[in-house]
Amino acid sequence: MCFQENPNPQPYVQKVPRPTEGAYSRIHQPTFPVLDEDKVAAIIEDGISNQTQNNKCVLTSIGD
Repeated sequence: MCFQENPNPQPYVQKVPRPTEGAYSRIHQPTFPVLDEDKVAAIIEDGISNQTQNNKCVLTSIGD
């Protein structure tokens, strides 16, 4: 029999690295910045108006 037909009898154990010392005391996620309500509303309105302008459908009759 070939080597591929008789695999190693020991099961494979994945090695997961441990976190470094002090990793849990670090701040992993920065604070989210404060959003300006007027700017967000303006961006949303601009996106909606651009979407409606781009989605205008031109209807043509077929067979005329």
